[in-house]
This record gives sequence, C-alpha cells and structure tokens, in this order.
Amino acid sequence: NVDVYGESSQMQLKTHLLSSTLSILESTNEILKSFYNNEWYVMAWNKLIQKKFLVYSNLFFPEGLLHEDQYWSYKLALSARNMSFCCDITYIYKIRGNSITGKIKEKNINSLIEIILKNQKLAMINNSYRYALPKLRSTINFTIRNICKADLELSIKQKLLNKLKTSLQSKHIFSLPVDIKDALRIIIYKLNNKLILYIYK
Repeated sequence: NVDVYGESSQMQLKTHLLSSTLSILESTNEILKSFYNNEWYVMAWNKLIQKKFLVYSNLFFPEGLLHEDQYWSYKLALSARNMSFCCDITYIYKIRGNSITGKIKEKNINSLIEIILKNQKLAMINNSYRYALPKLRSTINFTIRNICKADLELSIKQKLLNKLKTSLQSKHIFSLPVDIKDALRIIIYKLNNKLILYIYK
C-alpha cells in the first residue's frame, strides 16, 4: 500500500486492494483476474520483483512512453505465475505540481492512446479481450477525461479525441461498462466528440 501527500494529495488511488485473506495468488489466471478487477496498483514503484524474472519476461519500459505502468503491469500480469501482497504502507508517493501527474500535456495523451493500442493488442494475442474490456474502457475514460481537462487549445483537444476514436479497433469497446457514468461518457463521446468537452467543463 502507499501513502499520498503533497500537491493534489487529496487524490485517492482508486483500487480495491486485496484483503489479507486473499494475499497470495498462485496462478497467472488468478493474477490476471485480479488485474482486470483493479485489485492492485498498476504502478511499478510499489512492487518487489526478482531481476531474473524481469529479464526473462522482457519486462522493460518502452522508451519515451509516459504512464507506461499501465502497459507494463498488464505484461506483468500475463507473465507472473504467483504474487503475494503486503497491505502495509511501504511507499510514500509525493505529488509535485510540475510532475506528469500534475500537468497534462499533448505528449501525455499520445502516450495514453499508444498504451490503449498496446493493451488491445496484448488482449487479442492472449485471447482475453472479453475479460480485458472493463480495464480497457477504464483507460479510455481516463484518457477522455485527461483530454477534456488538459490546458490545451480546443483544436488540439478535438484532434486528440479524433485520434483516440480512430485508435479503437473493436466496436465492443463501446458496449455498456459496469459504471453508468462511464457508460454515458463513452456513448456521448462516440456520438459527438465536441459535446464531451462541455460535459467536463
């Protein structure tokens, strides 16, 4: 677990952490299921992993990609055969105003769109697209929200929204998510890119 403080420290890391009664996962399928259910943080910085496993599984970060944890953690879930959890706070996460967490730039959005493409590909290759859909929709909604809230010119926001839409390969992405707010945002986004910008004002 982690403790968050600093600028925007009111931000909550929204995951359903595994309880102490479910602290060990003993198969890749169990790990994938917990990943899809947001039961552990995707960030790399609160994990302890054997170096030989990282090298053997080719779990390296793509150069130049921001928010790369979302892609890396998916590869981790597909590779790991067992995982243990410690619910104690072992990491202090300090947010600074000039960090990528605090400032949304065009590069952030382009990285998120690339991650969506990479994660779609991983889901297809591993025949787990149906199970990955909620997680993919969550990343799409996160990207839409970041585009709308970014301090960018309107024309750039519209360009990024169009780029995101063309990057979505499957019509199933737009099927109804569990969260009704997410459902409405994606439906509105699909119907009218410009309208979603006003919803986030």
